[in-house]
Amino acid sequence: MKPQVKTYPCRVGRKRFLGVTAALLVGAASFASSAFAADASADAYKAPDVAPIVAQAAYDPAAHELLPPAMRKSGVLVVGMDATKGIPWAYLGRDGQIQGLTRDVADSLAKVLGVKADIKNTPFENLVPGLQADRFQLTIAPMLQTPKRLKILDMIGWIHGGSSFMVRKSSTLADLSMSDAICGMVLGGVSGTSEAHLMEVQAKKCAADGKKPIQLHLFPKSTDNILALKAGRVEAISTSTAQIGYIASVDPSLKRSGEPFNSGLSSMALAKDSPLAPAIVAAFKSLIASGVYGKLLSAYGLDILAMKHSVLNEMAKH
Repeated sequence: MKPQVKTYPCRVGRKRFLGVTAALLVGAASFASSAFAADASADAYKAPDVAPIVAQAAYDPAAHELLPPAMRKSGVLVVGMDATKGIPWAYLGRDGQIQGLTRDVADSLAKVLGVKADIKNTPFENLVPGLQADRFQLTIAPMLQTPKRLKILDMIGWIHGGSSFMVRKSSTLADLSMSDAICGMVLGGVSGTSEAHLMEVQAKKCAADGKKPIQLHLFPKSTDNILALKAGRVEAISTSTAQIGYIASVDPSLKRSGEPFNSGLSSMALAKDSPLAPAIVAAFKSLIASGVYGKLLSAYGLDILAMKHSVLNEMAKH
């Protein structure tokens, strides 16, 4: 799938703001195929082997007793996650199975609860509808807690979230921020993400203020976004701070630019008032107390983003 390219032209004199024009890249200049992107995800940025860490997750009878009776009987916890989020979150390995930190956390929670995790690969935009339709009972993703989401979901923060910019190591650009500093740049993002939304808002501001326009390439997959940066098709990309931290730690050709922004709690989510919520909170507390959670994040180089506690709907309590 080719990326969507949005150009936000500036306003000149009394001419009306021209708005957004969209086009698809075509011909030889088009981006790599989805198959190539999948190969890059599996080969260039593989998840660390954390099987020995997951194996340390110990069954907690008290957490198990908090499970709804139907789940205690079935022994299965159905978890939705989006494999297009890319490393460190989730991606499809060569065996077609989801790998990455969200899968590792799901498997660890299941071990604590004494059930099996049945993973359902689901596009991010379908995770909330999937919970509401009971296609799965839990989602684990880089989904920030927001007032809007908390109206329809129960959410448990599992890692500190936020966004950053990433550039090539050879870049001479000054540190980037979500501000007028990015006016006139060619930027990359992933469709439907908070980073894409913030860049679109800033692009419209640049145009409205008569500054140089931003050309924004929106890709369907995180791997496409990263590969576009490596290939020089964009000057910088914006994605989660966690992803940038991991990629920069394993790929010496890339680096973070500027300070993180858009901070918040990336959260597991359940349907509102789900009877499963107390069990998930208890199981996550167990993972934190046992050290398994900390070891998982350390394996991905994300220690700095670790949670120290497990609270249901924490944002709503402040």
